[in-house]
Amino acid sequence: MFVDGDYWHTCPLHGHRGPWSGPNAHLWEQKMVRNQERDLESTKAAEQAGWLVVRVWECTIREDVRYAAQSVLRGVCPDPLSRATGVGPR
Repeated sequence: MFVDGDYWHTCPLHGHRGPWSGPNAHLWEQKMVRNQERDLESTKAAEQAGWLVVRVWECTIREDVRYAAQSVLRGVCPDPLSRATGVGPR
């Protein structure tokens, strides 16, 4: 199980939106892209080792810890977008 921080792993609901600005904009953009790539690599490596990977967003835990825990126990990655729209598994 991985718990991904909303900001650092670019949550679809709460992650950074729009272009980065400021003198280090390019560095921040590269960092966030690399975080996402590392997440994919970690998932792939764990799955290749025979693990079932469940990723949970920080916001999902904050909003409904019971839902997050039940999803993990079922082996399902809870989707913050479906919770926000009310569409999808609950």
